[in-house]
Amino acid sequence: MQVLAEEYTASSMAADVEDGRMAAADDLLAIENIFEQIGEMFERIEAFRRQLEARVRNTIKYAERGGQGLVGRAGDLVRRLDALLRDGRHDRATVEWSIEPLRSPWSEHHQAPARQPRRPVEAKELAGPPSDPLYELRKKLRLEYIARIAPRPEDVRRFLEGQVPPFATKEARFMEIDTVDDFLAFDCARRYALTGEVPPQVAAGFDLEPRPDTPPHDSEWLRCANFLVRRSGRLRKAEELHAQ
Repeated sequence: MQVLAEEYTASSMAADVEDGRMAAADDLLAIENIFEQIGEMFERIEAFRRQLEARVRNTIKYAERGGQGLVGRAGDLVRRLDALLRDGRHDRATVEWSIEPLRSPWSEHHQAPARQPRRPVEAKELAGPPSDPLYELRKKLRLEYIARIAPRPEDVRRFLEGQVPPFATKEARFMEIDTVDDFLAFDCARRYALTGEVPPQVAAGFDLEPRPDTPPHDSEWLRCANFLVRRSGRLRKAEELHAQ
């Protein structure tokens, strides 16, 4: 919720973090209500399907029980034929018909084998899955995407080293973003500054402080609250010793 509130505030969807948290909670509740309505709708559809199937079964079951059905007409035909035979008429009548030999379309050698005694289960080594080049490529691209969309602290530190000169400080509003990787690293540094949770890899060389009372960073990539980046820690001491 804290991350959502910050994103709402950064994208100008909320005035501050508390307002962003309330807006995010309202949106999540709306999504939950929509999914509940979808579940109820599917239950109504399933109930209607069961009722329709029952009606169709009943219709088919009782369709032939009436006098106009196949059974009724066949019974009437049989009774008339019996009456003709009892009267002695057409006792030697024949019906021309072609009788064909019964032939099965299935080969006698393709019948199901007889059931054999059940064999005990044997433990065997599982075979490896078949290699799919397309799956491997997608997996590789997915891993590269995950690694790129979530920069490591080392990547953020390299970005800040390129932005902040030695023995100096620099505000975020003066930082230049040229590539997607710069944008991702800048966004991570912004979150570090807002939350105060700076990884040791970054805290060893930089101090990040929010500066909400100063003009914001406003570029083609994003608009967000300003923060200050200062060289500090062991990295700055090492640079001072190297300069001496």
